[in-house]
Amino acid sequence: PVHKVGLAYAVGCALNGFLPARGGEAVKVALVRVQVPETSTAAVASSCSVVLVLDSLVGISILTIGWLTGTISSPPGVVSMAKSAAGSPVITLGVAALVVGGLRFVARHAGPKLRRVASELRQGVAVLRRLGMYFWLLVSVQVLAGCGRIGVTFSRLHAFGIAAPLALA
Repeated sequence: PVHKVGLAYAVGCALNGFLPARGGEAVKVALVRVQVPETSTAAVASSCSVVLVLDSLVGISILTIGWLTGTISSPPGVVSMAKSAAGSPVITLGVAALVVGGLRFVARHAGPKLRRVASELRQGVAVLRRLGMYFWLLVSVQVLAGCGRIGVTFSRLHAFGIAAPLALA
């Protein structure tokens, strides 16, 4: 089943370039579930999310560096909207009450099923408990893939006659 999972991953990655909101991730999960029926949707989805840990850290770092250096501007109104929402105790208390009430409702009515799903989610992220394996099997491959994407972008820019330094790619 390893080649089937690899194929599902490749198809999902390709579709992420076309589908909005990383829709290829859902395709990855669906294809793995079809190809390897003994898996659970929660375990497959959480194992796919492990890859997003490094992607998120790198993305947040790049955005932060861009905002701090003035290379990119923050989205309009985001800072002021966050300040006004945080400054209003009514909104803050209302959101907190909704979250607490929702969690209590879910815990009361779906407790056993949620425990089973939580167990399956833990199976999917088990590699994070073994950091050496995580770095060797996932992070190293992700870094190489990222370098490949930068190389492709750099080559594309030059193919269209756009003189760009490597930092821009």
